Amino acid sequence: MPISTAQAPARGEADVQLDGNVSGEVLGPGIFAGNVRYRRGVSDKVAMTGDVGLMRVDGDNHGQNPYAGTGRVGVQVHGPSNDDLHAAAFVGAGGGYAPTAGGFASVDVGGVLTGTNRYVRPIFLVDLYASEPIGARSFMATGESYGPPADTDLVKLPRTVGFQGLFGFDLGPRDRSVMLGLAFASLHTYANDVQEAKTSTFFGLGGGFRFGAI
Repeated sequence: MPISTAQAPARGEADVQLDGNVSGEVLGPGIFAGNVRYRRGVSDKVAMTGDVGLMRVDGDNHGQNPYAGTGRVGVQVHGPSNDDLHAAAFVGAGGGYAPTAGGFASVDVGGVLTGTNRYVRPIFLVDLYASEPIGARSFMATGESYGPPADTDLVKLPRTVGFQGLFGFDLGPRDRSVMLGLAFASLHTYANDVQEAKTSTFFGLGGGFRFGAI
């Protein structure tokens, strides 16, 4: 869940963001995640970003390890759009690994607008992404965690493309703010030797704290 501000540190400055979120399909298992993001300005309009995260799949894990680690590096180009909005474009590459499912590599590109108010700054973000499995392994997954008994299927990490939209707020002073966000994502997974192609819709809710001047 890429909650972030369009404003980024100027040359030689840095900020740190700690955030967490829960996401998932309606009536599907939840995914709980935490992330640490570091941004450092290399010029007044360009910042480098780095992320390290940990995810856990909730629900019936059939005795399998439910955790996965993730990482990402990226570049953010930013500047004022007008008196009320700051705009940025970003691109990144990363990946992750889960002991149960194997690994993946990913790329993403997007844009974000953030308000310029002193204490209440809305965030509008759009992100396009794609991932490719690496050394994927088949594992058991339960389709639903609520309602009638759910089907348990053999699944395998697929090639995936998708987009995500987020609306949120950056609240408080610019050098120490609270962040809140609500996200909607649609992703398409391609068929592999275990499962058919599928299009899924996910919703996410997250928040965090950011420290450092922007």
